[in-house]
Amino acid sequence: MGISLVLSAETAIFPLIFAIFGYISMVAALAIMVLGTSKVEFIIKYITDILPVWTVRLVCAFSVFLFAFLIHNIG
Repeated sequence: MGISLVLSAETAIFPLIFAIFGYISMVAALAIMVLGTSKVEFIIKYITDILPVWTVRLVCAFSVFLFAFLIHNIG
């Protein structure tokens, strides 16, 4: 997904946003490959244990808006 976001950034309405999220996506995929899923799962569980529930909900809401933004840019 990261590569497709970076390559399609030229045609998007907001190309910088597409490129940034594309590179973030590629770094996340690389981190999963290097660390392994069990360590990434531990890190996510640790972060969600530290943060209050409303921050986790805020991240989930942000992901919905990000998806809508990406769909808007495709059209």
